[in-house]
Amino acid sequence: MGIKGFSAWLRSTFPHVFCPIPTAAGGSKLQSLHFDQVYIDLNPFLHLAARQSHGIDDMAKSCRKNLKMAIQGLTRPQSLVYVSIDGPAPLAKLPEQRARRQDAAIAAAKRITFVAQQLTPGCLAMTPIESLVYALLREIFFTSNKTGASQSINFNAIIDGSGVEGEGEFKIIRKILHDHIDKDAYKGRVTRAILACDADLFLQALLSDVPHLYLFDPFAPYN
Repeated sequence: MGIKGFSAWLRSTFPHVFCPIPTAAGGSKLQSLHFDQVYIDLNPFLHLAARQSHGIDDMAKSCRKNLKMAIQGLTRPQSLVYVSIDGPAPLAKLPEQRARRQDAAIAAAKRITFVAQQLTPGCLAMTPIESLVYALLREIFFTSNKTGASQSINFNAIIDGSGVEGEGEFKIIRKILHDHIDKDAYKGRVTRAILACDADLFLQALLSDVPHLYLFDPFAPYN
């Protein structure tokens, strides 16, 4: 649902916890970082692409480009990449969600861009979208000409699709907490990056008490 003004309040109250993503020496290109595990909330990528596209093919192409840059060019996961997509919301939220989508549909009818309501779990558009993510992860990490990927034979890629209940950010935190409790003691220090821009994730990450956890806004890399 979001927390109105929360991100702005955090930035103004605790400015020292925010920092720009570094650029490579002698240029404006972003410096590639390395994390053991990378978690991606796909819905911001989808909605940004939808606002810039006229159909599902354009939307898919734009989403793929941004997602590939975020994985290969920025975070470079070493042992796990986990892509989470919004599933069915809790029952208490459904009436509010339905009302929002009705209002958005009226506004979308006046535009010629891709109708973002098609990104709702259960809609036909979600099938090619999840196939796109599968194909991209396979291309980056599991083909012979992979670049920027981990060389570990223990590398894992997980797609938590729209058929699994829960919002994307909740599923990410649930996975992180599960792995931290069950596995981190055996692995030692594990660095994790979350690519998302939802204010809910700020609060959930703070409350999780998981160390070495970083949040990235993938759409403001130079800010």
